[in-house]
Amino acid sequence: PYQPFLLVILAEVMARLLCRRSVWTGALGAPGTPRNAPPAMTPAQGWFLVLAATVAYAAYAGTVSCWRYQTWNTGCDLAIFSQAMHQIAFLGHPFSGIKGESFFGDHFVPILYLLGPACRAWSTAETLLWAQTLILASGAVPVFLLARNALGSPGWGVLAACAYLLHPALLRINVADFHDIALVPGLWLWMFYCWKSKRRLYAVLL
Repeated sequence: PYQPFLLVILAEVMARLLCRRSVWTGALGAPGTPRNAPPAMTPAQGWFLVLAATVAYAAYAGTVSCWRYQTWNTGCDLAIFSQAMHQIAFLGHPFSGIKGESFFGDHFVPILYLLGPACRAWSTAETLLWAQTLILASGAVPVFLLARNALGSPGWGVLAACAYLLHPALLRINVADFHDIALVPGLWLWMFYCWKSKRRLYAVLL
């Protein structure tokens, strides 16, 4: 249960370090030193690699999550969230028959209403799993942007984004059913990027 918090803490530490360019320039050596030079690539190449890595991660993690659901390897939490989401999609109120009460009495997650239309058209449980996967995977983009802006090179941004996607805690959170708190790392990273880039309204909305 503490893994989402751990990932948020690690992401915050990484983001703060990336935003302190003086720390990195001192650690990496003077600009122009060949052995300390960041990976050379154009901005377009950086975007391509980050998006490719993000899509690859999302495809793998989403497939594994749905495979666990389809083979009866999920826990009670997914059943509770799935039932509540089904009630939201078709009745507008998140009542949980498993818990015998309103779902919002235990977890107040109004963001689930945004997934209502998708759940009406597709499997409720798989919609939740894919939504969780996409939000977590999308966190690689703000990590890339923060690192690129702080260090002045798309290469370092790609390395930071790949480090995020390859972190064991990220995949563990992703495939362990669906939990509302698992959405925090991806959304928080977007919020942090929007705040640092002076897009304060988007940061507040997130």
